[in-house]
Amino acid sequence: MGVNIFYRNDGDADMRDEHVFGLIARTAPKQGNPEDERPVEDALWDKFLRGPRKPTQIQTLPAHSMPVLVTLYGEALDQGQIRALHSGQFDIWFMGQIVYEDSVQEPPMDFCVHYQGDPKVVFSCSTHNGEEKSQN
Repeated sequence: MGVNIFYRNDGDADMRDEHVFGLIARTAPKQGNPEDERPVEDALWDKFLRGPRKPTQIQTLPAHSMPVLVTLYGEALDQGQIRALHSGQFDIWFMGQIVYEDSVQEPPMDFCVHYQGDPKVVFSCSTHNGEEKSQN
């Protein structure tokens, strides 16, 4: 199981030294109120922050460049696990941080999403996405 991250540089300066740190995890599904996911998100985010930082380095993105792809890989799922995922027996979470340098010195970007088995729907975490929300 993996998540693809696409980069595009619309700016006037090159972006350098890009790294992606991530965590991919499975959890039991939560039914009902979306706020029930918050404790799961927070616990996994804390685990991500405490975990080892193994960078995935990608090439420098020139100004006005087209997308560059990075894939974060988790464990492989067998056919039975794929059926279980599609029937809602567990959720998969993708979270991490993108670190880069450019002329503006933007802060790192955090990402946190989870997938509940419907190929058309990915849920975005409300608290761990965007500019350096690592302290949440």
